[in-house]
Amino acid sequence: MGISWQDRVSNGEVLQLAKMETVDAILAKSQLRWVGHVVRMPDDRLPKAVMYGELTEGKSKRGGNNLRYRDVVKRHLKTADLDVETWKTEASNRVKLTAHIGQIFIGLGGPICQGGSPALSATWFPANQRTTSTAIATVAGILGSSASFLIGPMIVSDVKSINNTDLFPSHNISNGSIYLTQDECGMALFFCVLIMCYFPAKPPSPPSISASAQREDFIFGAFKLIRHREFWLLGLAYALALGIGQAWMTQIAIIFENTMDVQQDTTGMIAFFASMMGIVGAIFFGGCIDILGGKMKTVLLLIQTAGLALFIWYILLATGFINFHLAMLYVCIICLFFFMNGAIPVYYEITVEASYPIAEGIITLTITWLMNVFGLVFLCVFMVPDIGASWMNYVMLGAVFSSLPLLILHRENYAFLMIAASPDLHK
Repeated sequence: MGISWQDRVSNGEVLQLAKMETVDAILAKSQLRWVGHVVRMPDDRLPKAVMYGELTEGKSKRGGNNLRYRDVVKRHLKTADLDVETWKTEASNRVKLTAHIGQIFIGLGGPICQGGSPALSATWFPANQRTTSTAIATVAGILGSSASFLIGPMIVSDVKSINNTDLFPSHNISNGSIYLTQDECGMALFFCVLIMCYFPAKPPSPPSISASAQREDFIFGAFKLIRHREFWLLGLAYALALGIGQAWMTQIAIIFENTMDVQQDTTGMIAFFASMMGIVGAIFFGGCIDILGGKMKTVLLLIQTAGLALFIWYILLATGFINFHLAMLYVCIICLFFFMNGAIPVYYEITVEASYPIAEGIITLTITWLMNVFGLVFLCVFMVPDIGASWMNYVMLGAVFSSLPLLILHRENYAFLMIAASPDLHK
């Protein structure tokens, strides 16, 4: 730097020219970085136990006592212009950031996982088993969600309230949620590796003529889908009924507690049994479609009408027009899930039929994306201050009702099934 003692340059100026920090600043940053790291640790880690630990007995010396570690950290927080009352929230931002990034990737992969079942069914199963196989693949995710209502409370214990003003509180935050997500990640990674190692693109021989029928390529099919009237009628009906419906299902704990004073543990049991019945409904209606060999519009109209009637019954219970009984709520929600989830594979297959020869993957990916967009708009309403919870019931009612005219306007077309049943193509 060309500076000597005779230049009489202060240490501060030298550090500024060298673009370096003082030793005190380096030590303070290291301590704060370590404290933030410890705060994010699970409770059973020794550094966190030591930092949060307190002596049960002993006496302080007379006179000026030495600074405790927490006193030094508090001084460093003030020097760094960090709020002592909210520093733990700032330290947890890294966890929140990674959680948001993870959710973004889940959101990107979700439509592929959710909408890929019709493409798998068309490739691996004959026409008279296609809707049932679509239903089984679709409800696999619902089965995992149902299991979470039971497994989650077993692993994740109650979290005690935290006093942000205490720099090192002597509380014990449950780490069950961390272990639960780690276990889920491990299982997902295990099955992902299995799929990558061995999963054939198609069977040795096509199960039906329609399985080997020519589809539009991705780009041409996507542009054709934009102008496809029947696709948009079915896609919007699906997004209204199931997009808002799935978002409504995720909030039933809040809705039930605020409108009917039903506690969350009871809601969890209702949701578990309802989700299991939704699996039964999806497989049942998928099998009905395979037996009927079509008639998907009629079946969907019956499902939507039954779902609308059940939801009106639920609103009458929630608003007090009908005397509330917990058993009635159980029956109502379980039957509602039976019809709502039962409609999912039927929507997939009728949209594929109406949009053929556009590839199944493009079709189901798009309607799943529409469903997620409608669900996101529904959930964004929570950003309105003091909006309450009862509005969700009426929005859901309007969404189910609005899907019926769209289904009525749809003109049935079973070109895909006709190809599989054509005797000329079999020869």
